[in-house]
Amino acid sequence: MSELPASQAIELRLRAKVYKIGCIANIAVFLLLGGATLLVFPALARTLGLSTPASDEAQIRAVLAAQVAAWNTGDLDGFMAGYWRDENLTFISGDRLTQGWEGTRARYLKKYFTPNNDGKLTERGELSFAELHFESFSPQAVMVRGRYILKLPTEMATGRFTLALRKLPDGWRITSDHTSVDCPDCAEIVKKEKK
Repeated sequence: MSELPASQAIELRLRAKVYKIGCIANIAVFLLLGGATLLVFPALARTLGLSTPASDEAQIRAVLAAQVAAWNTGDLDGFMAGYWRDENLTFISGDRLTQGWEGTRARYLKKYFTPNNDGKLTERGELSFAELHFESFSPQAVMVRGRYILKLPTEMATGRFTLALRKLPDGWRITSDHTSVDCPDCAEIVKKEKK
């Protein structure tokens, strides 16, 4: 068997090295794309609102449960810890818009935690949440719809709420709260106003 000329042998060795490098590069790209696919598809599903990962939902439920527990022990600041501590927080109830964490806290303080004329605290009642429904907009934004029930000594107040929550560095926080009170007499009130 005759030997290849030196230039052909060098060329064959060079081609073999390029082929090996190409194979290694293809394997690396395949592994990289496979790993990216595993990361991108769940994030894409969350972005499209197809799912709220169980861990995020559990964290949000914990925020809401902590709010209920704080309310029921008379801890307004504990209750407010579930809200975004920022002037861009919005709280809407009925036709009234309250802006900012301080404003929202002041509203709750005045309505539920301030002594009335006889010096007794306004009855804040026993709070609970029900019928929670979660909808993910992105890995950092979720909407929660539900019902609140406030058991007072002489009546039960209930209504619906829609919360927008964002995942912030200190955890999930409510950035917008739109709460409406059940109003069985509202239809009659509207009819009277139209006359």
